[in-house]
Amino acid sequence: MKTIKFFLFTVVAVCFLFSCEQADIDETEENGSSDSNLTIMVCPYEQVDFSDGIGAKYRTRAAKAIRDICTRIDIGIYQDSCIVESMTQTSDDDDFGTVPVEIGEGTYQMVVVAHNGLVKCSVPKTFGDFYFSNNKVTDTFHYYGEITVTGEKQTLEVEVRRIVAMFRLRITGDIPEDADSLNFYYTGGSTRLDPITGYGTTNNKPNDYRLVYQDVVDYEIYTIPHADEDELNIVVTAYDTEGNSHIETTFSDVPVSVNQITQYSGDFFSGWNSEEYDDTSTDSSEEEESTEGQEMVCITIDDEWMAEKEYNF
Repeated sequence: MKTIKFFLFTVVAVCFLFSCEQADIDETEENGSSDSNLTIMVCPYEQVDFSDGIGAKYRTRAAKAIRDICTRIDIGIYQDSCIVESMTQTSDDDDFGTVPVEIGEGTYQMVVVAHNGLVKCSVPKTFGDFYFSNNKVTDTFHYYGEITVTGEKQTLEVEVRRIVAMFRLRITGDIPEDADSLNFYYTGGSTRLDPITGYGTTNNKPNDYRLVYQDVVDYEIYTIPHADEDELNIVVTAYDTEGNSHIETTFSDVPVSVNQITQYSGDFFSGWNSEEYDDTSTDSSEEEESTEGQEMVCITIDDEWMAEKEYNF
C-alpha cells in the first residue's frame, strides 16, 4: 500500500513539474508575437533617490522615470504556481518600462523586479523565491499583485517600491595611495526575496567588493531585509594593490531598514601602514571585532530622508 501511495505521489509531482516546464516553453514561443492583448507599464513609487538622502532635511518627493532608477526589469506571470510568461527588459531597449504581453483570459499572479544588476534576476518556473546571481544585490524595486485578463486589450500600470536597505561607509580621513579595494562581508541580510512580500527569505553571507579611488569617499552595499527593520554584522577588509590585507574592521548589530540608509563615518584607513602589512589576518567569516582606534559615527535616515539620527560609539 505504501508503495502504491509513493508511486501516485511521484506521478503527480512529475506531472506538476512537467506542466510548469511546458508553460515555460510555450512562453518562449509566444514572446515573439507582436499581437499583445496586455501592456504592462512599470513606474516607480514617488520617492527620493538614495543619492539624494543624506542631509536632505526638507526635501520633497518627486516622481522619477523607471529608466532613471533601474537598468533591468524582470517579470514573472504565474497561474496555479506555474510560470505562464516571463519577460526581461534592459534600459537599452527603446520601450524600457512598457512591456507587451500576449496571454489568455484568466486570473494570474504577477511579480515585477526592477534593479541595477549586471544580469537578470532569476525568475523561477515554479512560484517561489526570486534571487540574484552571485548574491549580488543592487538598488532593487518590487511589485506583486493579481491581474485579470479579459478578451479586450488593456493597459496595466504597476507601481514598484524599493525593497532594499543600504549600508554606506563614508571615509573621512586620507585614503592611502596603495589602497586598492574593500571587501564587505556581511551576515544577517538576504539576497533572495519572497515574491509576495518583497522581504528577504534566507541568511546569505555575501562578499561584496568595491574598488578604492582617491577621490571617492562613499562605499555602499545593499541587502534585502527580512522585515521592515533588520540587523547586519559587517566585516570590511581593506587590500592593497598587491592583494595584501591591511585593515579589517567589524561593525556589529548594524540597524538597517527597508528604503533607508545606514551610514558609518570615520577615518577608516587611520591604521594603514604601506610598508608593513599583516598577511595572517583572520578570515572575515570569523567576524572578529577590530574597531579599536577608529572613531565612527552611525547615521540612519528615515524613509523620507528628511531627518538624521546619529549614534556615537
